[in-house]
Amino acid sequence: FAREAERGLALTYERDIRHYMRLSLLYPAEPFVRDASLRALLVDPQVEGRQRVFEAEHRLRLVYPTLQEGSDV
Repeated sequence: FAREAERGLALTYERDIRHYMRLSLLYPAEPFVRDASLRALLVDPQVEGRQRVFEAEHRLRLVYPTLQEGSDV
């Protein structure tokens, strides 16, 4: 996931890479591969990396409301 964050998503700051990695461990892998809206958010070069990761987290919370940090799932 770190390599994908760095190369595939062009995340350059360690904080953004760590945030993406945390999301990839917290949520199922399926939306990262199959959710076109999520992928579009993550790869948009016009948006700063930190903003892309926060928008992706928001999208994941909408799709998986029970799998948020601190839940016991």
